[in-house]
Amino acid sequence: MQKENEYSAKMTTKSEAELYEYINNENRYQEGAIVAAIWELEKRGVRNEALVMLESKLDGVLSQKKANSIIDTIAEDAQAVNLPAPELYSPFFMRIFGVLFSVFGGSILMAINFSRLGKKDIARNVVLAGLAYSLLQGVVLNFFGPSATILSVPASLGGVYLMEHWFWNKHVPSSQVFVKRSFLPPVLFAITIAMLLVYLMIENGIALQ
Repeated sequence: MQKENEYSAKMTTKSEAELYEYINNENRYQEGAIVAAIWELEKRGVRNEALVMLESKLDGVLSQKKANSIIDTIAEDAQAVNLPAPELYSPFFMRIFGVLFSVFGGSILMAINFSRLGKKDIARNVVLAGLAYSLLQGVVLNFFGPSATILSVPASLGGVYLMEHWFWNKHVPSSQVFVKRSFLPPVLFAITIAMLLVYLMIENGIALQ
Protein backbone atom coordinates (compact mmCIF):
# COMPACT_ATOMS: atom_id res chain seq x y z
CA MET A 1 0.00 0.00 0.00
CA GLN A 2 1.31 3.42 -0.96
CA LYS A 3 2.30 5.59 1.96
CA GLU A 4 0.98 9.14 1.73
CA ASN A 5 -0.10 12.02 3.94
CA GLU A 6 -0.95 15.70 3.46
CA TYR A 7 2.75 16.53 2.85
CA SER A 8 3.44 13.83 0.24
CA ALA A 9 2.53 15.86 -2.85
CA LYS A 10 4.89 18.62 -1.78
CA MET A 11 7.78 16.18 -1.26
CA THR A 12 7.58 14.86 -4.82
CA THR A 13 8.94 18.22 -6.04
CA LYS A 14 11.92 18.21 -3.67
CA SER A 15 15.46 17.17 -4.54
CA GLU A 16 17.17 14.48 -2.49
CA ALA A 17 19.20 17.15 -0.69
CA GLU A 18 16.02 19.05 0.19
CA LEU A 19 14.43 15.87 1.52
CA TYR A 20 17.41 15.30 3.79
CA GLU A 21 17.00 18.89 4.98
CA TYR A 22 13.74 17.77 6.60
CA ILE A 23 15.23 14.57 7.98
CA ASN A 24 18.30 16.23 9.49
CA ASN A 25 16.33 19.01 11.18
CA GLU A 26 13.65 17.31 13.26
CA ASN A 27 13.10 20.33 15.48
CA ARG A 28 12.30 22.66 12.56
CA TYR A 29 9.61 20.69 10.76
CA GLN A 30 6.35 18.90 11.49
CA GLU A 31 6.61 15.17 12.15
CA GLY A 32 4.27 14.48 9.23
CA ALA A 33 6.47 16.41 6.83
CA ILE A 34 9.58 14.50 7.91
CA VAL A 35 7.79 11.15 7.53
CA ALA A 36 6.64 12.20 4.05
CA ALA A 37 10.26 13.03 3.17
CA ILE A 38 11.35 9.56 4.32
CA TRP A 39 8.61 7.94 2.22
CA GLU A 40 9.67 9.96 -0.83
CA LEU A 41 13.27 8.81 -0.42
CA GLU A 42 12.01 5.26 -0.10
CA LYS A 43 10.14 5.63 -3.42
CA ARG A 44 13.43 6.72 -4.96
CA GLY A 45 15.18 3.63 -3.68
CA VAL A 46 16.84 5.18 -0.61
CA ARG A 47 16.28 3.02 2.46
CA ASN A 48 18.58 2.43 5.43
CA GLU A 49 18.43 1.56 9.11
CA ALA A 50 18.67 5.20 10.26
CA LEU A 51 15.65 6.17 8.17
CA VAL A 52 13.67 3.16 9.39
CA MET A 53 14.39 4.04 13.03
CA LEU A 54 13.50 7.70 12.49
CA GLU A 55 10.23 6.77 10.77
CA SER A 56 9.33 4.41 13.61
CA LYS A 57 10.07 7.10 16.17
CA LEU A 58 8.00 9.73 14.36
CA ASP A 59 5.13 7.29 13.82
CA GLY A 60 5.01 6.85 17.59
CA VAL A 61 4.92 10.62 18.13
CA LEU A 62 2.14 11.06 15.56
CA SER A 63 0.12 8.20 17.03
CA GLN A 64 0.38 9.73 20.50
CA LYS A 65 -0.69 13.14 19.21
CA LYS A 66 -3.66 11.58 17.45
CA ALA A 67 -4.64 9.70 20.59
CA ASN A 68 -4.37 12.87 22.68
CA SER A 69 -6.51 14.74 20.15
CA ILE A 70 -9.20 12.07 20.32
CA ILE A 71 -9.14 12.13 24.13
CA ASP A 72 -9.43 15.92 24.15
CA THR A 73 -12.35 15.78 21.72
CA ILE A 74 -14.15 13.19 23.82
CA ALA A 75 -13.56 15.26 26.96
CA GLU A 76 -14.89 18.41 25.30
CA ASP A 77 -17.97 16.58 24.03
CA ALA A 78 -18.61 15.10 27.46
CA GLN A 79 -18.24 18.50 29.07
CA ALA A 80 -20.66 20.02 26.56
CA VAL A 81 -23.20 17.27 27.21
CA ASN A 82 -22.96 17.76 30.96
CA LEU A 83 -23.32 21.53 30.85
CA PRO A 84 -26.60 22.58 32.48
CA ALA A 85 -29.15 24.22 30.21
CA PRO A 86 -29.34 27.98 30.80
CA GLU A 87 -32.38 29.47 32.53
CA LEU A 88 -34.04 31.81 30.03
CA TYR A 89 -37.30 33.68 29.68
CA SER A 90 -39.36 31.98 26.98
CA PRO A 91 -39.97 33.85 23.71
CA PHE A 92 -43.73 33.65 24.36
CA PHE A 93 -43.40 35.33 27.76
CA MET A 94 -41.12 38.04 26.31
CA ARG A 95 -43.79 38.84 23.71
CA ILE A 96 -46.58 39.11 26.29
CA PHE A 97 -44.40 41.17 28.64
CA GLY A 98 -43.38 43.51 25.83
CA VAL A 99 -47.00 44.18 24.86
CA LEU A 100 -48.22 44.66 28.44
CA PHE A 101 -45.27 46.58 29.91
CA SER A 102 -43.66 48.25 26.87
CA VAL A 103 -41.23 47.10 24.19
CA PHE A 104 -38.41 48.44 26.35
CA GLY A 105 -39.48 46.15 29.19
CA GLY A 106 -39.50 43.18 26.82
CA SER A 107 -36.06 44.14 25.52
CA ILE A 108 -34.67 44.00 29.05
CA LEU A 109 -35.83 40.40 29.42
CA MET A 110 -34.33 39.56 26.04
CA ALA A 111 -31.06 41.23 27.05
CA ILE A 112 -30.97 39.12 30.23
CA ASN A 113 -31.34 36.02 28.07
CA PHE A 114 -28.50 37.07 25.77
CA SER A 115 -26.28 37.78 28.77
CA ARG A 116 -26.96 34.29 30.11
CA LEU A 117 -25.98 32.89 26.70
CA GLY A 118 -22.68 34.80 26.83
CA LYS A 119 -23.69 37.33 24.15
CA LYS A 120 -23.29 40.55 26.09
CA ASP A 121 -22.65 42.78 23.08
CA ILE A 122 -25.97 41.73 21.58
CA ALA A 123 -27.65 42.23 24.98
CA ARG A 124 -26.51 45.87 25.02
CA ASN A 125 -27.79 46.46 21.49
CA VAL A 126 -31.14 44.89 22.40
CA VAL A 127 -31.65 47.30 25.31
CA LEU A 128 -30.71 50.33 23.19
CA ALA A 129 -33.03 49.25 20.37
CA GLY A 130 -35.90 48.61 22.80
CA LEU A 131 -35.42 52.00 24.46
CA ALA A 132 -35.27 53.81 21.12
CA TYR A 133 -38.44 52.11 19.89
CA SER A 134 -40.35 52.84 23.09
CA LEU A 135 -39.34 56.52 23.03
CA LEU A 136 -40.31 56.84 19.38
CA GLN A 137 -43.59 55.06 20.08
CA GLY A 138 -44.33 57.47 22.92
CA VAL A 139 -43.62 60.54 20.78
CA VAL A 140 -45.79 59.31 17.90
CA LEU A 141 -48.73 58.31 20.10
CA ASN A 142 -48.52 61.58 22.02
CA PHE A 143 -48.73 63.45 18.73
CA PHE A 144 -52.12 61.87 18.01
CA GLY A 145 -53.41 62.66 21.50
CA PRO A 146 -55.97 60.64 23.50
CA SER A 147 -57.36 59.04 20.33
CA ALA A 148 -54.05 57.19 19.88
CA THR A 149 -54.71 54.96 22.91
CA ILE A 150 -56.28 52.39 20.65
CA LEU A 151 -53.02 52.24 18.67
CA SER A 152 -50.79 51.49 21.64
CA VAL A 153 -51.31 47.70 21.59
CA PRO A 154 -50.71 47.29 17.81
CA ALA A 155 -47.65 49.54 18.11
CA SER A 156 -46.26 47.43 20.95
CA LEU A 157 -47.01 44.23 19.03
CA GLY A 158 -45.08 45.59 16.06
CA GLY A 159 -42.13 46.52 18.27
CA VAL A 160 -42.06 43.12 19.92
CA TYR A 161 -42.12 41.43 16.52
CA LEU A 162 -39.29 43.59 15.21
CA MET A 163 -37.13 42.94 18.30
CA GLU A 164 -37.67 39.21 18.00
CA HIS A 165 -36.96 39.26 14.25
CA TRP A 166 -33.87 41.49 14.43
CA PHE A 167 -32.23 39.90 17.43
CA TRP A 168 -33.67 36.70 18.87
CA ASN A 169 -34.33 34.74 15.68
CA LYS A 170 -31.00 35.78 14.16
CA HIS A 171 -28.76 34.99 17.10
CA VAL A 172 -30.49 32.12 18.93
CA PRO A 173 -31.12 28.86 17.05
CA SER A 174 -34.54 27.27 17.33
CA SER A 175 -32.79 24.18 18.69
CA GLN A 176 -31.49 26.08 21.74
CA VAL A 177 -32.23 24.04 24.86
CA PHE A 178 -33.12 26.02 27.98
CA VAL A 179 -34.95 25.87 31.27
CA LYS A 180 -37.86 28.29 31.55
CA ARG A 181 -37.09 31.02 34.01
CA SER A 182 -39.85 32.09 36.42
CA PHE A 183 -41.98 34.95 35.09
CA LEU A 184 -43.11 36.13 38.54
CA PRO A 185 -40.18 38.45 39.45
CA PRO A 186 -40.36 40.64 36.31
CA VAL A 187 -44.17 40.73 36.40
CA LEU A 188 -44.26 41.75 40.07
CA PHE A 189 -41.54 44.33 39.48
CA ALA A 190 -43.40 45.82 36.50
CA ILE A 191 -46.70 45.95 38.40
CA THR A 192 -44.95 47.65 41.33
CA ILE A 193 -43.43 50.29 39.05
CA ALA A 194 -46.79 50.84 37.33
CA MET A 195 -48.57 51.28 40.66
CA LEU A 196 -45.88 53.70 41.84
CA LEU A 197 -46.27 55.80 38.70
CA VAL A 198 -50.06 55.88 39.11
CA TYR A 199 -49.65 56.93 42.73
CA LEU A 200 -47.27 59.75 41.79
CA MET A 201 -49.61 60.92 39.06
CA ILE A 202 -52.52 61.04 41.53
CA GLU A 203 -50.41 62.83 44.15
CA ASN A 204 -49.36 65.43 41.62
CA GLY A 205 -52.89 65.94 40.37
CA ILE A 206 -52.28 64.51 36.90
CA ALA A 207 -55.54 63.38 35.35
CA LEU A 208 -55.70 59.77 34.26
CA GLN A 209 -57.19 59.39 30.83
